[in-house]
Amino acid sequence: MHFSHFENPPAPGEKKGGNSIETGIMEMLQRMENDKFKVFSTLGEWWQEFRIYHRKEGRIVDRNDDIMAATRYGALSLRFAASGKDDRWDQDIKYPKLGIV
Repeated sequence: MHFSHFENPPAPGEKKGGNSIETGIMEMLQRMENDKFKVFSTLGEWWQEFRIYHRKEGRIVDRNDDIMAATRYGALSLRFAASGKDDRWDQDIKYPKLGIV
């Protein structure tokens, strides 16, 4: 979960990103071409939505694209990801005493 709604990364020189579908799709395609983003061939519904994308009057038509939208949000939210060891996950779980037997 992130503390704010999704926005694309800001363009160079800008403070805020937008919600352009074009930006997200191009980023995903670039990552796919560079083998940085892969999708299993068994994910038929994903590939079906991917193949449905098309342009009308120069703009991407965004109909019935829920899986693609979720994928875009996830792929472009990687900029918020952190790696490394987090000691909070190594601690024992402490359950509160709620009086339930």
